[in-house]
Amino acid sequence: MNSIASFVTMILAVATALTFTGCADAVGGAPIGTQAAPRSTSVLPTSTVPTSAPPAPVSLKRLHQEYVASGLPCDWVVTDNVMLGTIASGRCTGTENGINTFAAQADVDALLKLNSEGIEPGLFLVGAMWVVGSEHPEDLIKAQATMGGDLWPTDSAFFAGK
Repeated sequence: MNSIASFVTMILAVATALTFTGCADAVGGAPIGTQAAPRSTSVLPTSTVPTSAPPAPVSLKRLHQEYVASGLPCDWVVTDNVMLGTIASGRCTGTENGINTFAAQADVDALLKLNSEGIEPGLFLVGAMWVVGSEHPEDLIKAQATMGGDLWPTDSAFFAGK
């Protein structure tokens, strides 16, 4: 299967799974990039009281500007949200490269969990309540320079040694 079709199939599978299972809020744990070991998928409540407010969602416009500032071309189209929990979605025309912002980090974690369980998992750049997907993993590495975030999955053979 070619990479564009694989990416589109994965996004649709994840969106369908999130929509029908309602599991977007069922994944617990620390935000991406802060864990030292794989997280438990346990949804047991914790007794810890948060000491700070969760981060505010980042604007899709700002993320697009940072993406382009990394030197990647991206004629921009804002799209319908295809995943449960997204606030805003956009993609670069002529590619499957896209940026999604989410209402909560739990929604991002649920997307990544479902993706990791897929037959052909995708590669992403993941930040606080946002995800960049690309049909070209090298674009994710380049975008990371201006956008920050973590390359996911960290154990990907493509990202090893980068």
